[in-house]
Amino acid sequence: MRHAYGFFCDDIRAEVGNKISLMGLYTGEMHISRQETPGGLPWGIPKLCVAAYMDVPVNEPIRSLQLTLKRGDETLQDIVVPPAEIQQIIAAAVAKNDPDDPIRVVVINMNVVLAPYMIEKNHVLDMLVIADGVTYRAAKLRVKITDPASTASSGA
Repeated sequence: MRHAYGFFCDDIRAEVGNKISLMGLYTGEMHISRQETPGGLPWGIPKLCVAAYMDVPVNEPIRSLQLTLKRGDETLQDIVVPPAEIQQIIAAAVAKNDPDDPIRVVVINMNVVLAPYMIEKNHVLDMLVIADGVTYRAAKLRVKITDPASTASSGA
């Protein structure tokens, strides 16, 4: 079964040993305190990173793949993966197949860096993955501007 998922974070790092590290993962909401924006809005963070993944069953290969990032009706990024690159990723994974542990799903990763990421008001950032014309909501991030009093924890 095809499946898309993703993460919003502060940084994406390629590590030794075929690893990727996602630093500063957001867990559904980004809170920006008005205290952090003394000059007012709009306000920017140095970068916002997006890591999107598409699980593709080997017996259901895809022909087209696209990552779209939307803030409301505004499209921030629209990235199309060339069909030859999709075929190359799937073929490389299948070539590593082991009969004792066959590869059933190929994971295709797409990373995007929005730098800087400007914040003007509360909004939702949608990460959409489109495979063969079918849209999957991989993730969403609610960006909230908060008052210092609403984010402070009360003492006991």
